[in-house]
Amino acid sequence: MADKTFIKGLIYKLPHANAPDFVKGKLSIKSDELIAFIKEQNSEWINVDLKISKDGKPYAELDTWKPDSNRATQQTQYPTSGNVADVDKNNVGEDEIENLPF
Repeated sequence: MADKTFIKGLIYKLPHANAPDFVKGKLSIKSDELIAFIKEQNSEWINVDLKISKDGKPYAELDTWKPDSNRATQQTQYPTSGNVADVDKNNVGEDEIENLPF
């Protein structure tokens, strides 16, 4: 398990005791620190997980998950003609063929 990377310049707080049920938390942003942190990541997208520690403290953690580049991804191909005969039955499960809307 990789070390946690906390988001510099971003503080996640739980709602105050009198907040309505639909309020789930509060984010405080220190813009200079957060901008510098974002630039350090060299990524178009940065995903953040909002979590609660074992002792009940909220925190924001950088989501560092990356897809496994060694794993081949197989995409299911569906016919564009609308003809069920065009379905490649090697790439589509039998139950998927039965549930096609045409």
